[in-house]
Amino acid sequence: MFDFILHRVFNYPFTMRIRYDRPVKNAGITIVFLHGIASSYAAWRKTVNEIAKNPDFASARLIGLDLIGFGKNKKTNCFCHDYENYEKSLSHTIKKLRIKTPLVLAGHSMGCLISADYTAKHPENIQALVMVSPPFLKPQDIRTMPDKFYRKSFTKMKDRPENLFITTISGFLSKISTLDSKSIPTLAFKECMENIILNEENWHTVSKLNIPTYIIHGRLDPLVSGSNLKNLAAKNEHIQLTKTAIGVHDITGIKRRRVISALQHAILKT
Repeated sequence: MFDFILHRVFNYPFTMRIRYDRPVKNAGITIVFLHGIASSYAAWRKTVNEIAKNPDFASARLIGLDLIGFGKNKKTNCFCHDYENYEKSLSHTIKKLRIKTPLVLAGHSMGCLISADYTAKHPENIQALVMVSPPFLKPQDIRTMPDKFYRKSFTKMKDRPENLFITTISGFLSKISTLDSKSIPTLAFKECMENIILNEENWHTVSKLNIPTYIIHGRLDPLVSGSNLKNLAAKNEHIQLTKTAIGVHDITGIKRRRVISALQHAILKT
């Protein structure tokens, strides 16, 4: 009842769970890390730990968040998991953190989409974007993909959690990746899939970004269309695309090194 009154009646924004915050004296830049669907700040933890030890980031404040509905964040039916509410939540969280420096947003998977949407609405606040494994789909892809991975796998895991095979597969994925299989049958997962990942406006949003944008993806990633990302980089001169020789959806190995390199370039813009 309290959540309903505070957030639905008075329209007070939700605050994202702050999982990591490394404030530094006289910070010159702040990097905010956003994870993907059915995941948490855990997707970024090893990468952030390496960055924190790197002298190139000595003047960078590092902040890792859990999106509303995932990880250690508050799960509630009073939050509609769409771009409007995530934008309000991220704005409110940034204000609450009293960030005074330029911002670099680092997103993984769905976190890339939320970062792009936020940047389109607040271009004056963002210095650069670093996107890892972004699931950018063309509008025609979304309209004609009923048998492809997103609907066939993710959606079936959501709609049929009682199925032993699906439950086993999702459980296995959760052991080798940052996917949290317990998030799949939730309202947050359902609404994020419908309102964010399969949103036809994603393509237009990223196509029009006019700030430095670094995209990193693995060639073996089943959730990312490499040809779509190549097309975006060809259309938008602000996008720099880096492919790793191998690598799946998570941030590991060579991909992590590429991500850190992209962030080094991003903070040099200060």
